[in-house]
Amino acid sequence: MKKTSEKVINKIKKDDIKPKPFWYFIAFKLLLYIISIIAILLGGLALSLVSYLLINQDWSFASPNIFYLIPYAWLLILIIIYFLAYFNFKKFPRTYKFTKTQLLTFIIFASILIAMFLNSANLPEKLHGSFCQKSRAYQQIFDSQTRPWHRPGEGFISGEIIAIYDDKLLLRDLNRNNWEIIVKKPYFYEIGSSWRFIGEKISDNQFEAQQSRPWLRQKRR
Repeated sequence: MKKTSEKVINKIKKDDIKPKPFWYFIAFKLLLYIISIIAILLGGLALSLVSYLLINQDWSFASPNIFYLIPYAWLLILIIIYFLAYFNFKKFPRTYKFTKTQLLTFIIFASILIAMFLNSANLPEKLHGSFCQKSRAYQQIFDSQTRPWHRPGEGFISGEIIAIYDDKLLLRDLNRNNWEIIVKKPYFYEIGSSWRFIGEKISDNQFEAQQSRPWLRQKRR
């Protein structure tokens, strides 16, 4: 035992090892608290966006493949945030008393409360609508409401009507490509309105519509 102590003392002297100052531990603990709060807030925000996209999805008139309608990108971010928050909480001094299930339950419950508050303030729809308008990349990756409608080869297309003719419409899709949409009653539509169409692609820029429905998305106004 004495030899071991002497070895440790000699090692400390040789490597000039010095104890960390008290402020280091205070700063580290404070950093853990800040990261934990940010992680829970981000988890609540991600959860509120996931719930918003699922609740406001048009399940009755979208795609026969339900998997197109799930917001995978936000779900993946949410899972990553949960795991980061969990591993951060594990570094707290007394968290060894809690099981993995208890810690994850606390993190998820806290994020649910934050998500409920954010949804009550309509923040998710405002953020999502703003992101979609400012970033086409965000819309293509994160917007599970419009993504199923960008498959003209499978009979689904949507966009903004930019011109109306006698027997067809000129539609600008989500990628800002122009399409001629053949419809029975073109006078029924208005320039500047956004519509979804189910039908058949008949050429590279022509689509024959069999069904149509406007985008009733007051959140984007």
